[in-house]
Order: sequence, then C-alpha cells, then structure tokens
Amino acid sequence: MENIKNDIINGPYHIFGDHSKCASYFCTDAIKKQSENMVPELKVHGVFQQVEDLAHRLSLHAYSFAYNVTNNLVESYNARVAMFVGGKRVNFTQRRSYAGRCAGAVISYNSGAVQTTVHNYIFGTEANPEIVRLENIRNKLNVKRIEKSIKKKKVFKQVTNKDAHYGDACIKVDMDDEEYKRAKTDFLLRLEITAEEKDKIEQDTILQSASPLWLETRRKLLTASWFSTVCKRRPSTNCTPLVKQILYGTDLSNVPSIKHGKNNEYTALRELEQALNTKISQCGLSIDKEFSFLGASPDGKCDLGIIEVKCPSSAYKMDPEEAIRLKKVDFWKYASNKLVVNRNHKWFYQIQGQLRITGQNTCIFAIWTGPGNIKYELINKDDQFWKEKMEIPLIRFYKNCLLPELIDPRFNRNMPLREHSSHSHEHIHYFFVLSHSPYLYLSHL
Repeated sequence: MENIKNDIINGPYHIFGDHSKCASYFCTDAIKKQSENMVPELKVHGVFQQVEDLAHRLSLHAYSFAYNVTNNLVESYNARVAMFVGGKRVNFTQRRSYAGRCAGAVISYNSGAVQTTVHNYIFGTEANPEIVRLENIRNKLNVKRIEKSIKKKKVFKQVTNKDAHYGDACIKVDMDDEEYKRAKTDFLLRLEITAEEKDKIEQDTILQSASPLWLETRRKLLTASWFSTVCKRRPSTNCTPLVKQILYGTDLSNVPSIKHGKNNEYTALRELEQALNTKISQCGLSIDKEFSFLGASPDGKCDLGIIEVKCPSSAYKMDPEEAIRLKKVDFWKYASNKLVVNRNHKWFYQIQGQLRITGQNTCIFAIWTGPGNIKYELINKDDQFWKEKMEIPLIRFYKNCLLPELIDPRFNRNMPLREHSSHSHEHIHYFFVLSHSPYLYLSHL
C-alpha cells in the first residue's frame, strides 16, 4: 500500500521528466534518458505546486484505488429503489411493502429481469413468453441508451451556492487522526526547503502578485501582513473568521483605499529613492530560515535595509506632519511633545515580522501623501519584541487554526471551518522540520 501511495505522489514528477524518485518497476533507464526534466520550469511558474498538492491529496485514497472501492454500485442500486417505490409519491411503508420493493430492486439490479427471475424461483417453471419478450426489449433499449449516451445541450444558469449534499462539494468526513498525522508530517516536510531554495524563490517572485509562483507559495504560509491581527487577538477568540479571511478572502484590489495604494506605490518608491539617494530594488517572497511557514514580501530593498511604503488615501494631498497631527496616520504618536513610533500599530508588527524573516536589521518605513510629500523613518529589528509578542502566537495560530484547513480543507466540502483544530488535543511534539536537523520539539506550547 505504501508503494502505491509513493507512486501516486511521484506521478507528476515522472510525467514531467524527473525520474530521480521513480521505483525500478515504475520506469526503465531508457525512459529516464529520453525524458526532459520540466519540473524546475513548472515550479517557477507556480503550476507544479498545484499538481503536486492534488497528487498528495489523491494518495490518501490509495486503499480505495487498490481495492477498487467506489460508491457507484450503491448509487445505481438507490436509483433502482427509487424506481420501484415510485419516488416519494406513495406511502409504501405498510405491511413490509417497502422492504419487498427494495428486494425487487436488488433482483432487478443483479439480473436485469425481475419478473421472470421471481416467477422461475417461485414456480420452478419458465415465465410467460410474452413477459420474457417484454423484458428483453427493455434490456435492449437500456443497452442502446447507454451506448448512445444521447444528451441534449441545455443552457443552465450558474449556481453560486454549491450543494452540500451532492456532487464534488458535498459534505465529507474529516481525516481520522492517523491520516491527519501522516498528512501533516508530509505537508510540513514539503515546506522545509534548503536555504538555497528559499533564496531562489525570493529571486523568482520579485514580481510579487504578478508572479504565479508568489501566489502559489504564499498560499501555504502565514505572511507578515497578517501578523498584527494574529498576535493581538484574544486566545479565546474563535479563529474561524480569520482563517476564512486569510485562505478564502475576496479580492480587495478594487477597494478604493487599496487601489490608491497600489497605483501610487511606484511613485512613492521613486521619491523615497531620491530622498535616500540610493538605489531601491524589488523584493520577492522571503521565507523564514527557522519557521518555514512564515513569509514576508517587503516593497523593496537597498543598502540600508528593506523598504516598506504606505500610501494612505485618507491623508492624500496633506502634509505628512499634518496627517499625523490630525490622526489620519497613526503610525506615529506624540509622547511628551515628541513624535515617536506607535509600537502597538499593525504596521510595526508587520515591519518586525519582515525584519525577522528577511534577516535584515533595518527597515526604512515611509508614508507618501502625494507628490513631494513623503516622510520616512528607520525602524530597527527588535528581537525581544519578536520573542515576547509575536513568535508564540504565530506558531500557535498556524498549528491550531491554519494548518488543519490547509491539510484537510472543510471550505470546499460545504462544512463550517473548525473553531479550534479538531486535533488540538495533541501537543506540538513535532511541528516543523529544520533542514538537515532532527524534529524540533515544542511541547511547551
């Protein structure tokens, strides 16, 4: 069974020319020599990761494939029962009538000729030739109907709500504990890539949201833009809405404030570049060296450190100092008549997360309120702030809330998302694997 599972997982690699993990019975040396390895190129474009995820999910059903276990026979039998009992139009529950009709459906399914079969069994003689002829005609018509499979083209209205009781999106049971443990180990192992691979991802995703690889990779990560929301939430707060927002949130690109920020980000970076008198280059998706489930995408980087720029629409065409005084921008606040950084602000959490993940010591944070109006400040990395206020909440949220939905999604099964992980009784005996290191124990969480 384990071989079948491994072959399913390795299937995409085999198809696209990477035979490094193929078993000897799976492909020959001749095939290996003739194949062109397209996996690296597909990974850059973010395509292969989706196929790989599907293969891993498919491998969980290896037992069903081995024994050809499906529910097709059951569905077919249920259709026969519905035909025999006339749907729900007549009450056949009296005097064993329903049980008798179900038995008739079984005979019809197995033999295709219920009347002649019952007659032969009860009387021990051949049924009336006219009945035999009639059932033969019915069987031939059924065979022709199946062979031709004539389907009329119909235009259906698009249904936005998926049926929770039928079809691909119907309710299905969660993985059992053993399946979940195996799937979790496999998922976390796939997140654990080498430092060189992480550097390559950062280089290949500098287009950020325009990069398929950026979109596909960050889907499995908890990124810095969410750090403040996660870290400042109460431990007793239901995590379902936040998980749904992170994984299945609607596209906000057309929200006026976000659209304003996106449209003016390039201009803001160029003006900051002039103010700093240094070259600002693009940044891709950085993955934390220790916690491979954390990611960050700063707006840029330069010799001084990473760059994060905000273009608040509420302060547009205002002087930055005036915007701060009127609290249109609250990243800074006045303390003893002195302007200081608000360390409880969501942007401060985001910046500290970016500094931690990128391994940089300084972030140049800037707000742009219109042409010629820019204010910036150098924010230094605060390891104590990270340890005391961020690290543990982020690990717990990912492990207890985000990870179960990534491994065994309920959203596409028309089920409510877990309020808390159904596996939360299990302490974090192992959570992630460090490259070239044994399992890291975090049982104190």
